[in-house]
Amino acid sequence: MGLGMWGYPLVEVRETEKELMQSKTEAQSNDKPHLRSTKEVTGYDINALDGDIGKVEDFIIDDVTWKILYLVVETGNWFSGKKVIISPHWIKDVQWQEQKVTINHLIDEVKNSPEYDSSQPIDDSYQHTLNDYYKKIK
Repeated sequence: MGLGMWGYPLVEVRETEKELMQSKTEAQSNDKPHLRSTKEVTGYDINALDGDIGKVEDFIIDDVTWKILYLVVETGNWFSGKKVIISPHWIKDVQWQEQKVTINHLIDEVKNSPEYDSSQPIDDSYQHTLNDYYKKIK
């Protein structure tokens, strides 16, 4: 084991730096416990008010403001693999421990919503169609 500048073992100095960085990270995460990375939330279950509808597959993020515009939901076996997008405004609750997101809509409402096609851009027309659909059902 080599010695550092003032004769302290380098391993000891590195361990102390590691502990300091870890405690800083923990303090920062405790400051805002509601924040999660998109990587962590990917795969969370998505539930409508009356049951399961799928899993979070991806996010659509504004590349200028970094605001999450939509969650991409893979409905898998629920709706024959149809993909839909959900606005964060439609989220009722997030249960972090259970890795579950509940939205303020019913299964049939999501099932009948406009399908999301990742090969097509989300233009104003699609956004209007989507928003009009969800306004109409409420």
